[in-house]
Amino acid sequence: MSHVAARKVDANLKGALMEARIVNTQPIRDLSKGARRALAESGLWLRIGFIGASGVAAGILQLLGGEVKPISALALAVGGGVLATLCWRRAGALLESADKLTSIAPSTGRDHALAGA
Repeated sequence: MSHVAARKVDANLKGALMEARIVNTQPIRDLSKGARRALAESGLWLRIGFIGASGVAAGILQLLGGEVKPISALALAVGGGVLATLCWRRAGALLESADKLTSIAPSTGRDHALAGA
């Protein structure tokens, strides 16, 4: 009869990896009201675009499954593709406008000096 000895697992979670600090070297962005609104709108367009992409997947699955008429499955896939493309392009344009509206605010004295102010 074989006997497998249980090993003690060292669960010491203190060490260099657990105590490493994450340093954010990126400056803090000061979002204006227009930039916040553009970000919220782009999020909405991205969600609608995801619905369109889901329509593409559903249309292809229906087309391959043969459950419905091929023309309706094809219409769902093409319509979803058009919706996804238009929504994602609109979201991208809004993100570009939000990036133009966003200013960089220095977060430390060093960043303030580097910004030239």
